[in-house]
Amino acid sequence: MVEINISDEVKKLAEERGIPVEQLKEVVQQGEATGEKLIFEDQNLAKKQIGTTTVYVVYKRSGDVIDVVTAYSHRMEEKEVTDPVPDDVQPWRCNKCNKNTVRASMNVSYLGITRQAPTMVCPDCGASYFEEHIVTKTLCTAMCLFEKKRA
Repeated sequence: MVEINISDEVKKLAEERGIPVEQLKEVVQQGEATGEKLIFEDQNLAKKQIGTTTVYVVYKRSGDVIDVVTAYSHRMEEKEVTDPVPDDVQPWRCNKCNKNTVRASMNVSYLGITRQAPTMVCPDCGASYFEEHIVTKTLCTAMCLFEKKRA
């Protein structure tokens, strides 16, 4: 049985970002069970759509112990990946295909508005993941602007 550790610091960050601790565990468990995740050095990046929210968790695994490093989420609908740049190789590697991701764009929608955002995509299977700074800065800012426009 795998033990999932979440520090008080990460619990506080998740709470500030509106992510229940149970969801962090759910994302980690799915990433481990399915192998659908990215790997960079000793870190894993898994994601799961829970309701209308996509939750991302970065974690480290050492044997039967998993330590959650950070978590972030967004409420945009992830659509198709466009414009992959084969020469823009990223350090994160697809666990299933064992290929490094490349930079690409992803169409995302929120409140009926669709925009593009930079993403990392596996060139073989097409799995795509947003990095933390893209979600916490770009996507969250866009969601706030779309909500104001809607009000």
